Amino acid sequence: MRKMKNNLWRWTDNLGSFESKEADKIKTLYFPLCNEVIMSSISPDLHGDIKSNQNSFLLTPVSRNDLIDSKVSRNFWIYLDKKIWSTTGVSKDLRQIQNDRFKLEAGLLWHKVSRENKEIGLKAEVLSFVPAGKEPVEIMQVKITNVSKKLIKFTPIAAIPIYARGANNIRDHRHVTSLLQRITLHKYGVIVRPALIFDEAGHKPNKTNYFVLGCSEKVIAPQYIYPTQEMFCGDGGDLEAPQSLLENILPVKDEIQGKEAMATLRFNQAVLLPGKSRIYIILMGITEDRKQIGKIFKRFNSVDKVKKALGDTKKFWVDLSSRLNLPRDNQDVIRQSMGEITNVSLRATLVSEAIPTEIASSPAAPRNDTLSPPSFTDRLHQDFNNWFRWVSIQPVLRKIFGCSFLPDFDYGKGGRGWRDLWQDCLGLILNDSVRVRPLLVNNFSGVRIDGSNATIIRKEEGGNNKERAGFIADRNDISRIWMDHGVWPLLTLNLYLDKTADFNILFEEIAYFRDQHIYRSRLCDRNWKTGLENKLKTISGKIYKGTILEHVLVQNLTQFFNVGSHNFLRLEGGDWNDGLDMACERGESIAFSCMYAQNLKSLAELLKKINRRHIKIAKEIKILLGKINYNNIKQKQALLNNYFAKTKSYVLGSRVDVDVSLLADNLLKKSEWMIEYIRRSEWVQPGFFNGYYDDKKRRVEGIRNNLVRMSLVSQAFPIMSGVATEAQIKEILKNVNKYLFDKKLKGYRLNTDFKEEEPALGRAFSFAYGNKENGAFFNHMVVLFAYALNKRGFVKEAQEILNSIYNMCVGTKRSKIYPCIPEYFDAEGRGMYSYLTGSASWFVLTSLLIKSAVKRV
Repeated sequence: MRKMKNNLWRWTDNLGSFESKEADKIKTLYFPLCNEVIMSSISPDLHGDIKSNQNSFLLTPVSRNDLIDSKVSRNFWIYLDKKIWSTTGVSKDLRQIQNDRFKLEAGLLWHKVSRENKEIGLKAEVLSFVPAGKEPVEIMQVKITNVSKKLIKFTPIAAIPIYARGANNIRDHRHVTSLLQRITLHKYGVIVRPALIFDEAGHKPNKTNYFVLGCSEKVIAPQYIYPTQEMFCGDGGDLEAPQSLLENILPVKDEIQGKEAMATLRFNQAVLLPGKSRIYIILMGITEDRKQIGKIFKRFNSVDKVKKALGDTKKFWVDLSSRLNLPRDNQDVIRQSMGEITNVSLRATLVSEAIPTEIASSPAAPRNDTLSPPSFTDRLHQDFNNWFRWVSIQPVLRKIFGCSFLPDFDYGKGGRGWRDLWQDCLGLILNDSVRVRPLLVNNFSGVRIDGSNATIIRKEEGGNNKERAGFIADRNDISRIWMDHGVWPLLTLNLYLDKTADFNILFEEIAYFRDQHIYRSRLCDRNWKTGLENKLKTISGKIYKGTILEHVLVQNLTQFFNVGSHNFLRLEGGDWNDGLDMACERGESIAFSCMYAQNLKSLAELLKKINRRHIKIAKEIKILLGKINYNNIKQKQALLNNYFAKTKSYVLGSRVDVDVSLLADNLLKKSEWMIEYIRRSEWVQPGFFNGYYDDKKRRVEGIRNNLVRMSLVSQAFPIMSGVATEAQIKEILKNVNKYLFDKKLKGYRLNTDFKEEEPALGRAFSFAYGNKENGAFFNHMVVLFAYALNKRGFVKEAQEILNSIYNMCVGTKRSKIYPCIPEYFDAEGRGMYSYLTGSASWFVLTSLLIKSAVKRV
């Protein structure tokens, strides 16, 4: 393990807390704050946004570039004798900002920024967090301290622009939707309730209230309130140089409806003696229940109440991050193994022996003053454990934020994708397998009878006020499918079964998803009408329910027959690599043919464990068990089309008994045929697997025009699935290190540089090389490669690969990120798309599996 250059932040305890004196110099940094109902992003200068969903943003929605460009922020101004000071550093007075002494402190999940200006004589500490629980509010507490030797008089002003509408209105009718704003002056602030949700497809009455309330530590209301941006900024000013402050203009009674809303709360002038402080509390939230606003204010309107809420919030997230720590009594076993295995990923699993510092409002932890200071090696262990805390909560963050609601976003309209749903469950299973069971069961209701699935997941309320996933075909109503989607449910289900031995879950009955998309989204059912219930029905009109085992069989059997001209599974709209989206007609994925081969074998093994001689399946599914020549592509395609024709509108509703032993044998033979066929036909020079055929039926990888073309995806899945032999794995490792390992940045790239665009394969190769799905250090696949190697017994090599990710993350001179694992590192080693990535779940799982493997050693 080597100490990386980390100039951006340093750990301050063993609970994942850190501090930074440089964060304000990186404008694209952001930090997540959230609970079950509110989601916030916050930057070192308090840019960012607050929202409850795609249609309800309190602050203006932001992307990465907006953190640099936008003037909208959670600002808190100080007015002193014709001079103004932004305590958050958002001002046009750059000289003044440069004179501020900055410090950021943060932890799970709280954020505090301090700025001290000797010339002004004041220090400001701005604490921000979203309380754990279900209160739809972000709390901002501002403490102003006199750090001079003289008395100071100042007027504090909170300035929060209230956007109060959906993300689409950034470009769609921005001014028109401001005319809908209905602003109410409250004793402690401003409440905005737009009259309508503006949508040309059909306007809807709005029920959502957006509020910003504030008070002093003695619960004293603001003296003046500016309820519109126009009143606060004036015609000659803006949010970074507001005319009302520069010229000390007080608000006047004026028309306030139908304008861009603002919550500028100007408090009474304060008089501070040297060393004394004043505290102000600002509450920003979103709710449909107007009465809830008053209740929220009463709950958090004092310093003591905020302190307790902060303590509860810290405890919630620290407890959540502690569930996966290695038990103390296992540490000696791992230490004994370090003589042979010296990589960080092994050492990283150790739990720090240092006594944790106390959590706010929690009883102090007992201390043992006889403990010697930690050694350098122990310090590195502690560093990793702190970082691992952040990684372990990332699946929870993505469950809350989806893929849309932090400044780097993949999907711009809310929700998670199908793959995300299952991979996030991996981390949740490791944390709490019992509570995950209802989620798993419900997730299978997104499967179609043709083996495809809904692709976008929305939050819905289930029974007993519990959240569950709701499904739609596609955010843009486009007929498309990703061919890898059938792989992940079984992988996740197997982990659950390994953890719980709950084989009864296989026989839970649940409906199939149904919409206009049929034949794996190749055709549309013109008889389908929008508004119909999205559930498959029988010929008699009843909702058909099949077991979870039946759903998994459908997903994997249909794919066995869904082949292209080389007898590999069709690429369709892409696989794990969403960027391979331009080969939907003739493209094929060998990489995921491997994974479906593994799934068929896994299903055969699973059937041997269920202790049943027969199971019932829908009569139509027996078609997929028919005997044909697996080498005959036309026979496969004809069988599949026959099945599609029988199930395109409904199923009969009758079930048949299937002999479990014969079914297992059927699945195993299919798996064995696939494995042998791939081994025989797709091992290419200079010694690795080809993973794809493009839309021109050309082999993608190998040597073309004297250039080696290689992808990590195409190696990870043959290894993981058991397709690659041990000798082939060794050859793959040699070539991965030769062609995909970057000696400068010490990480593994997703692919070599193909040196040309690939319009017959996908958009990925139009990205600049080294970014996103074209040769970036894509952590998800790098972790999957490590997982595959560990699974096949190459434990040391797997550790080295996880080590490379950790080192790139904490080497902040290049990565420029807070503690987390990002989606990828770009060509310069910069971390991109922080927090919301499936690689976190796989990193946690792989780390724990490596730990178990080393323990056995």
